[in-house]
Formats: sequence, structure tokens, C-alpha cells
Amino acid sequence: MNCEWFGELPKSWRLSRLGYHAETLVPMRDKPEDLTGSIPWLRIEDFDGKYVSRSKSGQGVTEETVNIMNLKLFPAGTVLCTCSCSMGTTAIAANPLVTNQTFIGIVPDDSLDAEFLYYTLAAGREYLESIATGAIQTYLSKEDFRNLRFPHPPPPEQRVIAAFLDRETAKID
Repeated sequence: MNCEWFGELPKSWRLSRLGYHAETLVPMRDKPEDLTGSIPWLRIEDFDGKYVSRSKSGQGVTEETVNIMNLKLFPAGTVLCTCSCSMGTTAIAANPLVTNQTFIGIVPDDSLDAEFLYYTLAAGREYLESIATGAIQTYLSKEDFRNLRFPHPPPPEQRVIAAFLDRETAKID
């Protein structure tokens, strides 16, 4: 079996649509006026590793702002991936947080390991850029992500792969 962005896959792997294994959440476009709350409000500038937990500039929203503005609160374990501009920049939410509209939140089900998904999306950055559309600013929609066909080994194998990649990237870091 062949995957557009990974080539030939091992026989034990499946090629699945992301929407079969994860909920996709799209943040609201409106930027909160008051960014002094305790729930982190993140931008791409806040990403600098596999996990993200806070705004480097200290920006945050209150629960009240989340409710009034109907903001999407991404739960811990959500894989955040840029869906515009710098396509495919990826991190995992270490705690509940809110982002601007640059991201899509992907909440994996039990058949998909968040760390494996993190590495898969990061490795597929060029592919994501190649399928994005838009004249001035490229973009991938929620449906584009839901329809994204990606390699899907069994969950135990996903965890082994993610742990191996953690060890190897730690050597580089």
C-alpha cells in the first residue's frame, strides 16, 4: 500500500482518514480583547518544541471569555497543527488552552497516539503545503484535515515509533 506522503507502507499498517480517528476542532476567528486570564491563549510564536503549555508573552483568557466568545478550549493531548501560513507546524497541548485561528486542533481517539500523530504531521509538512489552497494565504480546512489519508499502524506500534523518535530527537537536541 502506498501513502502519498510516506511512500510504501508496511503490510500491518492501514491507510486511514484522520477524521475516522480524531475529532477536529477549529478555533474562532475573533481575537479576545482581554488577554489577562489564566487559560493560555497561544500563537505560532509560542511553539518551540513537542509540547506547548503557555503563552511566552503571558497571554491568556478567562473561562468567562471562553464562554462569551464561544472559544474552542483544546483539551490536554490535543495535537495542534497550523492550517495556514507556515503549514504543518505541530505541537501537543500539555494542558487545556485556546489558540488563534492559525491552528486546527486534532483530538485523537484511542486508536491514535497523540505523539505518533505529532511526528506524522511534522513529517508530512511538505505534503500539507502541497495540498493547501489559496492565492494570497494558503489554507487547509477542517474537512481537508478530516479527509487526510495517513499511515495508521496498530496503537502499540505507534507508541514504539514515537518513543524511538523521542530518543533520537533527544540526541540531536
